Amino acid sequence: MCIPYTVHAMVGLRNPLIETPTRPMPARVAVIGAGTIGPDIGYYLKSARPELDLVLVDVEQSAIDRALARFEAYAAKARARGKMSESEAAAVMRGLRGTTDYAAIRGADWVLEAATEDLALKQRIFAA
Repeated sequence: MCIPYTVHAMVGLRNPLIETPTRPMPARVAVIGAGTIGPDIGYYLKSARPELDLVLVDVEQSAIDRALARFEAYAAKARARGKMSESEAAAVMRGLRGTTDYAAIRGADWVLEAATEDLALKQRIFAA
C-alpha cells in the first residue's frame, strides 16, 4: 500500500530525498547477510545514496562473492536500460566491500541484519 506523502508528514515520517534531514544521514552502513535479501537492501541503499560506505558481512566468502557480482549485474542492467549513467554506476560500486570479519562493522552508523531465518544463527550474530 502506498501512503501519500502528506500522510507521512502528518505522522512524522520524513523522506530524506524530498526534505532536508534534521540529523546527519549515515555515512557508513553494514549489512550482515550476503545471501538472499542483504545484497538487495545494500544495492537499494547504495543506488539511493551512492556516497555511502557499505560493507556486506557473511560467514561464507562465496556468498560475498556472489553478492558483489549481483551488485555489478544490477548496475550493468541499470546502465543498459538508461536508468543510470556510467559515472553513477561507478559511484554505486565505490565504497562497497564484502568480508567475513565482523570487526569490519565497527564504526558503522547503521547495521542491518539480513541473515537466514535461523534463530541460533541470529543469536550468534547479535552476540558478536
